[in-house]
Amino acid sequence: MSKGLFFSILFGLLCAEVFAEDISSFKDEISALQSAMGIVLGRLDDRDTQINSLRDDVERLTLFLADQDATISEQNSRIQSLEEIIRSKSDENHTTSDATSREEHAQYSGPSSGSAPARKAAYDNAYNRMRREYVGSPVAFLATLTNHITHAGALQPIVFDRVVSNVGGAYNVHLGSFVAPVSGIYVFSTTLLSYPGHTSHFQFVKNNDFVSRLFLHTSSGQYETVSQTVVLQLNKGDDVTIRNQDPDEAIHGSNYSTFAGFLIWETENIPAIVG
Repeated sequence: MSKGLFFSILFGLLCAEVFAEDISSFKDEISALQSAMGIVLGRLDDRDTQINSLRDDVERLTLFLADQDATISEQNSRIQSLEEIIRSKSDENHTTSDATSREEHAQYSGPSSGSAPARKAAYDNAYNRMRREYVGSPVAFLATLTNHITHAGALQPIVFDRVVSNVGGAYNVHLGSFVAPVSGIYVFSTTLLSYPGHTSHFQFVKNNDFVSRLFLHTSSGQYETVSQTVVLQLNKGDDVTIRNQDPDEAIHGSNYSTFAGFLIWETENIPAIVG
């Protein structure tokens, strides 16, 4: 065998080996690409599943909103029907009331009886009372305690000496008492700040009669507050106070302790009650 042929065969074998390695590497790359493609396809399948789930949720939500719209429309229709019924009843009552008032006025002011002026006066008086009851008498007050009380006596009224407001002039700053200017339903409230190292009892009092109690207990150097609200029906002239219960007790001032009240409904001018 000649040298040229030998080298030709050797060169061919080397080329074949290199080509085989390239083919093997190419196969590995194809396998890696196939794996990556499988992962991508799997993720796409998951996305499709999620999208389908979201579509189902959207459809269910759409149906729910449609049901809610139908319910709201039905409720609005019922509300409109009720409003029409209320307006109709109100118009009927107003018409009836006007007719009754005209008849009563004609009856009281008619010239056919010698006692007509007296009946007309009674009618006008009742009307004025009803009108005053509707308008109401403004009554409200707020008072605070400026100075400390360190040795309050048993059953001593607490005089809240600083008047913040006193609409109607019903609160007596000298006695610490509220005197009802008209009969009615009233609301009263108080807030009391304890004096350090004291155990104290206080009372809401109406016409010197006990209504309710308040309790404060503190150690030395400590402060506590107590508050209470009561609703009372009062006759004209009835009085309401806050008083200390036990002897030689104390209450903190500096405008922390307060007493307030107001009229919510006047009753003395209602014809059914007065007449």
